[in-house]
Amino acid sequence: MLLECLSLEAKASVTAQSMVEAYPRNGVIFARGDVPTQLHILHSGTVTICNYTPNGERKVITTISTAGDSFGEVYLFLDQQPYEFFAVAETECMVQHIPKEVAFSNPALMAELLHLFARKAYTLNRRVQVLSSPSLREKLLIYIEQSKDANNQVHLTGTRDELADWLNTTRPSLSRELMQMQAQGLIRVDKRTITKV
Repeated sequence: MLLECLSLEAKASVTAQSMVEAYPRNGVIFARGDVPTQLHILHSGTVTICNYTPNGERKVITTISTAGDSFGEVYLFLDQQPYEFFAVAETECMVQHIPKEVAFSNPALMAELLHLFARKAYTLNRRVQVLSSPSLREKLLIYIEQSKDANNQVHLTGTRDELADWLNTTRPSLSRELMQMQAQGLIRVDKRTITKV
């Protein structure tokens, strides 16, 4: 909710100087190699940030589905460094584009971006903990520990394919490991819910 930090007057000013654009499903919001000139904020729908492996396989980096969330903002601070990934509309979506000079001239928005960077750094650190684990089982155990609620449950919001991408594995390997862990009494799997036993 990046713009919620602004006063009504400041928010109206930023909105007046930005553009909201509609994208169809699979529409490209920005491509790898584009030079960033705007801050992107999701209004509705779902956006996936992706990259391709050297052998051409698409890898999901993250999914943006909460209205008000921004994406691609780090590259605005990297002095014309082009995007190293691409953003695509997973569903029909509306995205607000705020020019870099407008965003950078608003102190409240810049302060909120600093908080956002801190939260993202924390999240990335947690993901590094998962991905640096030597086995898929260890990755899953750390992921479950990080994501579980007060009832020791993880409620998957995406598909198993998306979770497999996030864990840097294949869907069959993920499903096989989940079944083995369930058979050994470590977890219970019920559709989109994983319960740590």
